[in-house]
Amino acid sequence: MKENLKMKLLEIKSTYQDDTEALNAEATLLICDFLSELGYSEEAELFQSYMYYA
Repeated sequence: MKENLKMKLLEIKSTYQDDTEALNAEATLLICDFLSELGYSEEAELFQSYMYYA
């Protein structure tokens, strides 16, 4: 799972390297999905709401 997350983050980085706003949005969603899969749904929602204002 850890390597899968790392590969997806690298893919997002290469896809959105010229658009930092899209990069941050996609990475945030990916991390939130990862947290939810680990059973941290509430934490994922909090993290996503914090990143929305960052």
